[in-house]
Amino acid sequence: MTSAGLPEPRLAVIKGDELVVSNEALIDLMREVLDRDVPFRFRARGWSMTPFIRDGDVITVAPLRDIAPGTGEVVAFVHPQSSKLVVHRVTGRKGAARLIQGDNVPGLADGVIGRADILGRVERVQRNDRDVWLAWGQSDTS
Repeated sequence: MTSAGLPEPRLAVIKGDELVVSNEALIDLMREVLDRDVPFRFRARGWSMTPFIRDGDVITVAPLRDIAPGTGEVVAFVHPQSSKLVVHRVTGRKGAARLIQGDNVPGLADGVIGRADILGRVERVQRNDRDVWLAWGQSDTS
């Protein structure tokens, strides 16, 4: 307990056989791993990318390696307004920034996301221990 009588904040809890971390800890850990040029795997939560990525799927995010994500690719990024980790699809570009939106939230784009907020690109999705086919759009590597 803190001096104010509140429970100590936790960065992680164990649920069953999984380590569940806070949003902030997940972002920090993902940045550290991707900065070492190593892919990062975690279990997706939420429905904004269904049917492509479903709640509970295991996704692998790869480092960008100085190659900007193209239209149609799915990226992990820190949303500039909420500071939450989000995994959504690139739908367009504006200079070096990307327009990003979830597949299952038509008409509700995340907005224009700067390169500094994009952590990596999704390179693998697994559901029930099987790979989900990745179908990307056109390439625009600028």
